[in-house]
Amino acid sequence: MRNSGPLVGFLLAPLVGALFLTVWGIVSLVGRPQGIGETGAVLAIVYAVFCYGAALSLGVPLYFAFKRLRLMHPMLYPVGGALLGFLFGFAILRTGYGPWRVATVSGRFPDLIACAIAGTLSGLSFRLALGADNSSWTRRSRKPNR
Repeated sequence: MRNSGPLVGFLLAPLVGALFLTVWGIVSLVGRPQGIGETGAVLAIVYAVFCYGAALSLGVPLYFAFKRLRLMHPMLYPVGGALLGFLFGFAILRTGYGPWRVATVSGRFPDLIACAIAGTLSGLSFRLALGADNSSWTRRSRKPNR
């Protein structure tokens, strides 16, 4: 495949965010009586579903919007990932469902910050998966029709 960067990015970038959120959840369980045990595996699965849901529902449209507008600035993807992670986390936390029923830290704001950090890491890894061919710092100019 000639342009497999976006596909690889959409497959691997949510795993980076899920890994961060799993570590975040396990660290929050260290001092609790139930311990870590099999809860870590459950957290990894739940967070992976959470991150892939965020990537499919918000990340794919954002990628196509960036591509349509020819915005290829390297910092747009981590910043956009942070914004989308924060918004998706806020939507999940407002419903009362999600992985935070299993492990919460000390309230919802630190969890929203963790979602934003996971989104940043996912956006950065997605941008790295795209490769250097799209690394222009400005809007890409259209090629002349000849």
